[in-house]
Parts: sequence; structure tokens; C-alpha cells
Amino acid sequence: MNTVDFDLEAVPDKDWAELRSALRAAGYTTEAVRKLLGLSEPVEEILRNTGRYSYFYLARLAALPDSVSVLARLFLASARVPADQLGRLGGTFERLLRRTGLVAPVDGDPTLVRAAAVITELRGGYFLSDPLFENRGDEFVVHDGADRCMPPHASSLELLDSLRRPEGARSFLDVGCGSGCQSQLFAAGYQRVAGFDPGPRQVQFARANARLNGFPASYIVDRWETFPPDDRFDHVAFNTPSADAAFAFIDDGLDRLLAPSGRAQVWLVCERAEPDRDWASAVARRLRRPDRWRIEPTVHSGSPFALAPERLRERRLPAGSLLVDHPGEAAAFLAGLAARRVTEVASLTLTIHRR
Repeated sequence: MNTVDFDLEAVPDKDWAELRSALRAAGYTTEAVRKLLGLSEPVEEILRNTGRYSYFYLARLAALPDSVSVLARLFLASARVPADQLGRLGGTFERLLRRTGLVAPVDGDPTLVRAAAVITELRGGYFLSDPLFENRGDEFVVHDGADRCMPPHASSLELLDSLRRPEGARSFLDVGCGSGCQSQLFAAGYQRVAGFDPGPRQVQFARANARLNGFPASYIVDRWETFPPDDRFDHVAFNTPSADAAFAFIDDGLDRLLAPSGRAQVWLVCERAEPDRDWASAVARRLRRPDRWRIEPTVHSGSPFALAPERLRERRLPAGSLLVDHPGEAAAFLAGLAARRVTEVASLTLTIHRR
């Protein structure tokens, strides 16, 4: 079941602007939460696995009296909060959260409130998305993520760190835009910014986030097979964990969307098999016409999507791996890699130019 049960499109622009100002005035950032909890890990580690931090640190957050603690419990830890603690935010902020529907009473217990969405702060931007879990204190409920809009997470960070603006680029296309975080955090200064996603829910969030961040971008529901650009884009970004989707896009969609001198950057999880000399040959093997493109693979070291050769030989995943959704899936996943003669798994960003 989806948690957001209000119309994001119906929230007026002035409320989004007021919310942005209120979050900033309250000092709600992921770095502020990190400092409150006294964590040594970087912000990026918290965003990679917010469920873990909610599970282990909710009690510590609840013991803190300030407004950042209230906001973090609601919008980062996806936890329930005593309704009277909203008063710590100030009456104007509390009324705004209730008016927009971002907080609502817990069914069956009006003394508690819950958040209807996650609000993730990343590099100065705020991004609404679906909660992936709910921490009820005595119960930790993980939601099915199949049709949910994901918050910025590990793959988002890896692609963001790899994005480089081509010289003279004036337009940016966010393929499979999700929450819109790639375009809204990276593409300031581009004259034309657009994005699309096959999921109506994702596009609703991307549009709401553009209004929340005061960012001029256009997002529509579409697929790369049918998206009709008025003009091709100088810079194209695509974040997909599926290697099949990434290579199909490069083979059959990129030529139609990318300007002649443009650059595309595609993030994916890739396998390297026994015949592959290096990651470049592993990528070329998966493409029908590798000669059409000049592709530079960047390997993300320390990625939770990586599986080194020694781990494969030992048949075990490293702690914190995001290659499977549940530890119970690890054995079948590793057996599949062995059957395909895979020697290594890594997350890559492919930087692509026409030859």
C-alpha cells in the first residue's frame, strides 16, 4: 500500500515555497541529523541505508528535544511522533504540515502523527518520496518498493558524483527521473531541463520536488522508446540498476535523444565474466553496435553494489550489500552468478560520446 494519500499536484506553489523556507529555518539537513546522533559515518552512508539508522537510532532521536529531532523522526526515520511534539516546530510550521497533508494522525490513535512522505535533504535540496519502511516502535514494516518513488540513495549518489557538464551544454535530460534529484541537484544553469519516467507516481513526486526546490524543469510520464524530444539534448543522464535496461537504451534509444556533440552518463550494475579483459570489454560485449560509441566506464570503489572476485570465490556477500533485497535471496543470487561464469560485479557510470 502506498503511504502518500493526498494530491501533491493540488498543493499551491506558495505552500511549497513556505515549506522550503521552514525546513531551512529549522536547520533540517542530513548533516544536522548526523551531528545530533554523534555519528562518525558520512551523510552518504546514512542515505544509503536509512532503515538501518531508523532501527538502531530512533530511541536516541526521540530523547532529543529540538525541532530537528521531530523532523528527522517523521521524515527520515519514518516513525510515529506524539502529536503534541509538533509544537516544537512552531505553530506556523505545524499548520503548514497539516494543511499540506504531509503529516496525519495515526489510524486508531489520534495522540500520534505520522508522515505521509519522506523528505530527504541532499546537498541543499529537499526531495519528497515514498517511505520504504515504517518504524512503529514495536514493529518495523518494510514496504514493497515495486511501484514506489525511491528517495535519493546509493545509486543516486554515485551517479551525481560522476556527472560532468559537457563544454557548451545547454540542455539536460533526466531519463527515468524518479524523484528528480539528478536534474534538480546537478542541472542548475542549463537553459532547458526535462525528465520522464514510466511511473505516474514518480513524475508526480518529481514535479512536486521541482516546486519545493524552486527549480524550473518539465517532467512527463513516458518511456525512452516513445519520448518525443522537440530537440535532442546536450547532456543525458540515466540511473538504472538493470544492465539489460541500460544496454537496450544505449542500443535503441540514445541516438534519438542525444545531440550530435552531446554526452550521456548511464549508471548501472554490471557483471564481468571470464572472457572479459576489463570493464570496457564487458560493456562492449553487451552492445549490438559498440563501434557507434566511445564509452568510458567509471568503477565506483567501495560501492554497496560491488562484489569482488574473492567474495565470489567464497560465495558470500559483503556486509551492507545492496545486490539483493533480502539476505534470504543471497544464495540464489550467488548461484546465478556462478552459472553465468561471472568473475566480478561492480556499479559503473558509463560516459558516452558519439564516435
